[in-house]
Amino acid sequence: MGPRVQHTGISRLRWIVILGAVAWLGLSARLIQIQIFRHEAYSAEAHAQYLERRTLKASRGRVVDRRGNNLAVDVQATSFYAYPDQVEYPKRVAAHFASLSDKRTEFIEGQLRGDKQFIYLARQVVDADVGAVAFVGVSQHPETRRQYPLGPLAGQLIGHTNIDNSGREGIERAFDDILSEKDGSIVGFVDARGKQVPGRQQQREEPEHGRDLMLTIDGVYQSILEEELQRAIDGSKAQGALGVIIAPRSGEVLAMANLPLFDPNKASRSSPELRRNRAITDVYEPGSTFKVIAAAAVLEDGLVSLHDRIFCGHGRFRLANGDTIRDIQPHGDLLFAQVLEKSSNIGTIKLAQRLSRHRFYEHIRNFGFAIRTGIDLPAETPGLLQEVDQWSRRSLATIAIGQEIGVTALQLAMAYGAIANGGVLMAPRIVAGTIDSDGRLDDRGGPQSIRRVVSRKTAATLSKVLTGVVERGTGQKARIEGVAVAGKTGTAQC
Repeated sequence: MGPRVQHTGISRLRWIVILGAVAWLGLSARLIQIQIFRHEAYSAEAHAQYLERRTLKASRGRVVDRRGNNLAVDVQATSFYAYPDQVEYPKRVAAHFASLSDKRTEFIEGQLRGDKQFIYLARQVVDADVGAVAFVGVSQHPETRRQYPLGPLAGQLIGHTNIDNSGREGIERAFDDILSEKDGSIVGFVDARGKQVPGRQQQREEPEHGRDLMLTIDGVYQSILEEELQRAIDGSKAQGALGVIIAPRSGEVLAMANLPLFDPNKASRSSPELRRNRAITDVYEPGSTFKVIAAAAVLEDGLVSLHDRIFCGHGRFRLANGDTIRDIQPHGDLLFAQVLEKSSNIGTIKLAQRLSRHRFYEHIRNFGFAIRTGIDLPAETPGLLQEVDQWSRRSLATIAIGQEIGVTALQLAMAYGAIANGGVLMAPRIVAGTIDSDGRLDDRGGPQSIRRVVSRKTAATLSKVLTGVVERGTGQKARIEGVAVAGKTGTAQC
């Protein structure tokens, strides 16, 4: 029995040695693979485990008025998201985040119980008590949100951004390339707990902040204009109102208002009609406010003098096509200035009929009608005016009194500005320039004249006549004691 036992022990030892040798060879082969053939791959994988890329948030440029008051700024916000299959109490989570967003509790709960792997619970929440959020399966990350500190002030003009902070309408859209930001990043080493190790940065790309934009708008003027328009709506029971204030000599737009007001902070809850800047997108028949264009044309062409008397037919005048034009109040002979002071349709038509169709059309176009003003805002319309060869037998007469033509509020304001500016039509300016990091204004260019529409003499005469409209005529409600006010009233038939 002794030799057999010894033989068995030797066999076992031999197998142990063989298995050990095989294991050693396998381990050696694996070590060779790791150290030689896969060294770079495993080294990169290990390196990556201790590297982390983090975003350095950039800010969109501010929009400010001419006094430097903030109209649009970026603020820090927090967005909350969830992995639905990890959320323990869907109903509680839904109720909590419904209070932080525009979403209903039932909608959020439905998403949490649905089959989506990832959902946003609330985006860009400002002043959220993030420390109180401790729901399982809910996480958060910092974001930037656009905020409009003055609420609805000049809302349609400023416009708004989308959820990704890109301009969608108004100034925000027109100057998106200037205002837009570009996030940076930082790549650095992190420890086992995921915290960055100080002084061990591998790569850094600085964020590029958007440039600040200064408008020509004056917040004080804008506020006053909106208040006065609201007062006019309340007094007349109108559905809406719009207005423009310009500086005639520079073409700067000091205020541009649309009522009802639109709050860009609540853009998602507003209709496209409310957000539209109707001062440049909508056309209307200017009515009697357009009579000044006909008056300017005949004055400029020397077809009338201030001493001429125009017979106004005692309130009735038959056109060549047989239609009858009436004045609200009957008049006999009126001087040129009185035609505008009394806002006589008949007197204005008789003056305009001294012009040829083509010449009147030329004057209208010279004043900037039926063509875009070129203001740096999206969706401006050129207005409506048929070519002369499409005019009917009564077109010259009806256009002279502000019918059969469509204009924008801005076009009409710029035309009156040309008269106040000695006969020179200016290009409208809405942006004064950009502001650099040192707070210096980079001017986008000074005032730009388009053309002379009437002589300085004609403009001075018209200004005097329009002052008479306010002092003695239909515009007496616009009188200001101690201030010379020139203007023209107007209504259009519906």
